[in-house]
Amino acid sequence: MSLLLLAMNAHAQVYYRLAYQVSAPLAELKQNMSKNAQGVVAELGLRIPKTPLTLGWHWAIAQYGYQQTKELHVFAPGAQSNVFVNTNNYFTQSHFFVRYDLPSKGIIIPYLSVGLGRSNFRTMLRILAETSTPECPKPLEISFPLKDKVMHYMMAGGVKVELAKILSMRGKSFCLDFQVQHTRGGEVEYMNVRKTPIVPQNTTPVYAKFASQAKPDVIHQYYTGNRYTSPVRLVTFQLGFLYIGRWK
Repeated sequence: MSLLLLAMNAHAQVYYRLAYQVSAPLAELKQNMSKNAQGVVAELGLRIPKTPLTLGWHWAIAQYGYQQTKELHVFAPGAQSNVFVNTNNYFTQSHFFVRYDLPSKGIIIPYLSVGLGRSNFRTMLRILAETSTPECPKPLEISFPLKDKVMHYMMAGGVKVELAKILSMRGKSFCLDFQVQHTRGGEVEYMNVRKTPIVPQNTTPVYAKFASQAKPDVIHQYYTGNRYTSPVRLVTFQLGFLYIGRWK
């Protein structure tokens, strides 16, 4: 905290970073997810004056699974309608980090980062009526069958390419940024819509149950995926842009 206050009081450089990311699951997480997660990253950092250190906050969101199925929704004998069951699996990550810029005299600046924070895994279920009627409103249901969180730490390395110098943009500090990040965390519960040929022992099928307002006594049930438990292991590739200004 004292380093952060020092940076703010000494007219530190502040930077904003936006990037596209692809996260590849590792170990048991890879076996259960079976698909890379794609998403976006936002960062805010403060460069400590007269040092190669930057303190910052990182936030990312990535989707690793989506499925839409068409089901028959029965309200009562003679009252039924088709519905779309949309299942969206994603996670968010937020952490504080320290970044160290390695010595460089050119337009390419390598750096190393370490961070500590939290990962949130969620499954969102949306059930939409094919046609909206008083008995079958649209949407029928928006819920989260599963939400879990876990602490994680990350180690990363990357390079910044000073585009402002290449394009002769005087008075500007604009960089192309590429980073590779390795994230490790504790055990977390998550879901996947994919049905694996071999179901691990730590797998539990999940079914969403709900009732419409028109017929609360009629309970509907839809398969939304399998529930898994395993440690967080991810390697993430990020490509984006970084703008550096001054704290005023």
